[in-house]
Amino acid sequence: MNYIGLSSIFLLFHVSLFLNPIVAKQVKRCTGTEVRELPDGCTIIEKKPLVFKDVGDDSIVRKKVEKLTQLEAGLEVIETDLETFDYLKHVNEIVNSNGPAMIFRRNKKLKRLNFNALNKLKGGNVRFKNRNWYGKWLCFQIDIVLEDDHYAEEAGDGSAGFNDLMMLESVSRKSDQRTEKCSNRFLEVKTTGGSSSGVVMYLGYFLIALFVILVAAVIILTIKEWKTLKAEKGQVGEKDKKNKKHETKKKKKSESQDKKAKKTATKGSKSNNTPVKENPKKK
Repeated sequence: MNYIGLSSIFLLFHVSLFLNPIVAKQVKRCTGTEVRELPDGCTIIEKKPLVFKDVGDDSIVRKKVEKLTQLEAGLEVIETDLETFDYLKHVNEIVNSNGPAMIFRRNKKLKRLNFNALNKLKGGNVRFKNRNWYGKWLCFQIDIVLEDDHYAEEAGDGSAGFNDLMMLESVSRKSDQRTEKCSNRFLEVKTTGGSSSGVVMYLGYFLIALFVILVAAVIILTIKEWKTLKAEKGQVGEKDKKNKKHETKKKKKSESQDKKAKKTATKGSKSNNTPVKENPKKK
């Protein structure tokens, strides 16, 4: 029995040595590119994102991606007419250390996402250019970006698209070991200036800025006018004071002159009323 057991172990060891090179050969790493240009038989995509754009023949695309298990440089789905994206429903891992793990940009009809086999979803640092004034300096991890994409409208609360998104959120949370649900690290919805919503947004910003400028101009003009009126009132007040002083002086002067005239007149009348005495010698 011992001999048989040792023989079995020895046989299994040699079989494993024989099979290892075969298993190793089954792993095929490919640099990311547009899916139409992807070599057949790739299992891992590295260095650049795998891009789905103008997908073309459905059967050819599915054959090219049928053996994929990992995307190490992210996924981009751009300007397609797909309603359901399910080409990578068998992929286990989608990560990207240099940006979002997934980008969906300007897909006109996209409603559903199928990544049923996915167990790891993690993006790298992304600079938030459109979020806040401090976005020029701060970077944060983000897993999925929806940029001018129809899926952002379809994934409303309670819809099938929303359920797909929540499945991805659960995978993202586990991959990042977060406890917070629906974190800002999971999803960013972007609208650019090229879209109608972006135009409306920037027009709103312009109108607000114009309103602020007009209000500031009115305030400045009001303050200047108030200062001018105050200065004019001050000048008028000074003139009034001077005039009053001058009139007071004139009045006092005229009163003093009147008093002098009265005194002079009184003296004159007294001198006229004094009787003249006759000289007694003449008699």
